[in-house]
Amino acid sequence: MSKCEDSDEYENCSDGDTLYELDNKCLFHSDDNNKDTSDFIQALQKKEGSDFSGYVFPVEVEYSIFHQEVIKKGSESSTITFDKKMIFKKAHFLKGIMLAGLIFEKSINMSECKFHEECDFKESEFQGKVILDESVVHGKMDFNKSNFLAGLSWNNAQLSEQTSKEEISFTDIKLHNSVRIDFDNIDLHRWSFLGSDISRINFKDCTWVGVSGMKECYGRSKSTSMLYDELKEKWDYKPFRNKWLHIANIDPETEKKYKEVLSLYRKLRINYESKLQYQEAGAFYIGEMEMRRLLLLQNNKRKIISDFEYFFMWLYKFLSDYGENYLKILGRFTAMVVIFAIFFMFTGLHRVHDNLNHSKKTISYSLSLQPPSVENIKEMLLNFSRSLVYSFSVATIFLKNRQYTYKNESGYYLFILESCFGAITLPLLVLAMRRNFKRSTKETIYD
Repeated sequence: MSKCEDSDEYENCSDGDTLYELDNKCLFHSDDNNKDTSDFIQALQKKEGSDFSGYVFPVEVEYSIFHQEVIKKGSESSTITFDKKMIFKKAHFLKGIMLAGLIFEKSINMSECKFHEECDFKESEFQGKVILDESVVHGKMDFNKSNFLAGLSWNNAQLSEQTSKEEISFTDIKLHNSVRIDFDNIDLHRWSFLGSDISRINFKDCTWVGVSGMKECYGRSKSTSMLYDELKEKWDYKPFRNKWLHIANIDPETEKKYKEVLSLYRKLRINYESKLQYQEAGAFYIGEMEMRRLLLLQNNKRKIISDFEYFFMWLYKFLSDYGENYLKILGRFTAMVVIFAIFFMFTGLHRVHDNLNHSKKTISYSLSLQPPSVENIKEMLLNFSRSLVYSFSVATIFLKNRQYTYKNESGYYLFILESCFGAITLPLLVLAMRRNFKRSTKETIYD
C-alpha cells in the first residue's frame, strides 16, 4: 500500500488513503489545490482524536467540521467547548478560521502554523495555554475580548518571515490573575492592543512602528517606537493647521481613543521600565506625552490655561523630546549661542576696564557686499570668538566678570532675550542629561 510522505513525521496521518500525485501525500496533508473539500470534511468528521499536526485545511475551519469526540456544549448554555487538547502544529489554514465565542478547556498548540486568510477567535475563552510559536499570519487575526486563563506564547525568534500586513487584534483581552502573555521577536507594526492591560504582556525583542510610519502623523515627535493604534488614526499634531489651537467640534469617540492610547503608552512605559529597558521606555514616554498634549486641546472648560500648558509642552518637545533627547537640546543650545554671538557682533560690544587696566576695544560690524581681505577675515574670526564667549556667558551663569558688554539698546534687548532662553534651555539640558545617564548607570549595574 502507498504511504504518505508525512506519515513518518505525523502519527495522525491517514497513510492508507489515496495519495495525491502533486506531492505524494494523503488527503489531510496534501496541499494540492484540487483535493476535494467535501471529502476532506467527511474524513475529518470521522477522524477520532484531536491531533491535526501538518494538516492542510482547504476550507474555512469551524467547530462543526471536527469529530464530535472533541466538542461538547456547555451544561448551562449553548456555548461550544473543545474539551480535548487541540494540536494544529505545522498546519496550514488556507481559508481562515472562525472559532469565535468558543471555550477551549485544554491547551491549543498552533505552533509553526500558516494562517492565509482571516482568523477569528474573538470572545473565546482559553482555559489552557495558547501556543503560536513560529507561526506566520498573512491575513487578519482577531482575539478581541478573549479570555486567557493560562497565558499565551508567541516566539518567532527562529522565523525570518514577517508577520501579517493586515491588522492583528488583541484588544480588550482579559488575563486571569498573574497570567502573562509572552511575545518574542514579533513584528508588532500592525498589532492593536486598545483596552488591554499591556503592562502584563511580556515583550522581548519586538519591533513596533518605526520612524517611517510616524511621518503619516503630522507633527508627531519622532522616537524609535510607536503604537499602531496611534498610527492608524493619523492624528494631526500641528495645532496651527487647524483653527487657532483648538480642533473644532471634536467628537467624544475621538477623545476616548486619545485616552485609551494614552493609557497604552503609560502601561507600556511602566512595562519596559520594570525590565530596565530604558531606551524603549523613553520612546513610549514620548508617545505618552504626545497624547497628553493632544488631550489638552480638548479641555474647553479651561481653554486659556490649557493653551498655555499646550504651548509649554510643545516647547518641551521642541527642545528635548520631553527630556528624552539631551543631544537635541544640546544642539539647540549651541545654535542659540552661535546665533546670538553673530547678532551681538552687529549690534556692537565694547570691552570693559579690568584690573590690568586694558584699553577699551569695540566690536562693531555692518553688512557689506565687499569681499573681506585676509587680515579682515582673521580679525573677524577673532572678534567672533570673543562675541561667542560673551554670548555663552549671557546664556549661562558660568562667567560673571565679562570682558565685554552690550553697546546699545538693541544689544540690551538681545541680552535680555538670550538670558531668558538660557534660563529655559540650560536646566532642561541638565535634566535631560541626568535622566539619560542615570538610566545608563542603572543598566550597567543590573546587567
